[in-house]
Amino acid sequence: MVQVLAANGISHHVIARNIGCDRNTLRRHFKDELKHGKDQVEAALGAAIVKAGMNGNWGAAKYWLATHGGPQWRVQPGTDDDEMPAQNLTVVIRGGLPDAAPVASHMNGSGKPNGHAGNGADPDHT
Repeated sequence: MVQVLAANGISHHVIARNIGCDRNTLRRHFKDELKHGKDQVEAALGAAIVKAGMNGNWGAAKYWLATHGGPQWRVQPGTDDDEMPAQNLTVVIRGGLPDAAPVASHMNGSGKPNGHAGNGADPDHT
């Protein structure tokens, strides 16, 4: 809780009051959380976004690529950023994650894996 509150810019006085101690006790026992809370929360959120994107969450992949993938992945002014490309899109991600094998995600314009009608039926097991 201290970590998340610190990451959101809450003052030490307010954090201490919320956990039931004074500021000196807070600083003594939660030094790392106060100092590195924002970095730790950002790292955890970044890891969650990458994991979701690699598991087929098109919105997570799109967000990560737009914020970290360079200018070719950013939405250009005057374009509809909600439109998916009409053609099939293949994303191949290699390396960068510990103990991760190369992952290929095949997505179609609906944001669903290729061949998936979105009706809950598995097209490969009919």
